[in-house]
Amino acid sequence: MKQNKAPSTKDRIRELEVAMQNTQMAMQMSQMMVKHLTDQFQTFQNDLGSTMGMLNDFQYRTLAMLELGNFKTEDIDAKAEEFKLKDFNKASDKEDEIKGYINDDTGIVNEDSIVILTSSTPDLEEDQGIFRSKFPMSECLTPELRESLLGSKVGDSIFSDLSGINHKITILGIKKVKDKKEEEKGE
Repeated sequence: MKQNKAPSTKDRIRELEVAMQNTQMAMQMSQMMVKHLTDQFQTFQNDLGSTMGMLNDFQYRTLAMLELGNFKTEDIDAKAEEFKLKDFNKASDKEDEIKGYINDDTGIVNEDSIVILTSSTPDLEEDQGIFRSKFPMSECLTPELRESLLGSKVGDSIFSDLSGINHKITILGIKKVKDKKEEEKGE
């Protein structure tokens, strides 16, 4: 049998030179990419610092206006809740349109439901409840909460431990995905 000729020392040196040049080029590209990412991060960090400064200034000015204006905290909280609810409903309605959600007239939470809820934390001095949340039951990964929600109706309240805090959860609405038959009726 004839053996293949082994590469000469000269050929192996050329291969090593080419490999070395390719490695050097790759290192230069990597360095350029790292520099680019570092520059972007620095810009982001500067923007974030500037934004935090503006937020702090806005917070202090707002607190000063509230104190000098002698407003009732309860009135301001109620108005802020009104604005938040308006924004939530607007975003929720838009999502319903995009994802094909409609009201679930059965009014009972099941595996296919999209649940809208709110919560409060009655055991805490300062409420840390959830203003509004809307999610499909398929995304509810907490077994205790899932079990409590299934079979509940709009207006029902349940208690559940979320991240070590006792929440009183109230079901505000139940949606479902519009099925093909309902789409055909609507057209």
